[in-house]
Amino acid sequence: MVDEMIDALAKRMPAARRDEFVRLMKKITPLDKIKALTLEGMVKHFTVAAIDALTRFYGSAEGKAILKKFGVYMGEILPGIQAEVLRALQEVRAEMQI
Repeated sequence: MVDEMIDALAKRMPAARRDEFVRLMKKITPLDKIKALTLEGMVKHFTVAAIDALTRFYGSAEGKAILKKFGVYMGEILPGIQAEVLRALQEVRAEMQI
């Protein structure tokens, strides 16, 4: 999933620098920390039964297909979501005069 997110981000880079960007991102991104954050979050929010269900789902053909596309999906929608939240924040600040 991280690789797909990096690839989605790379599409925003100038074409001549995309390979360099991907190489550096894959070198610098701390996968061990991301894995630890993921595991800590799962243990905090999901039961063992739910984690087992997730494991079965993501191990299935459908789950693998979804997971393969998820990074690109998130890379595409997050900028729009962030823009809308920031727009709303500006409106709230203006209305609240802060």
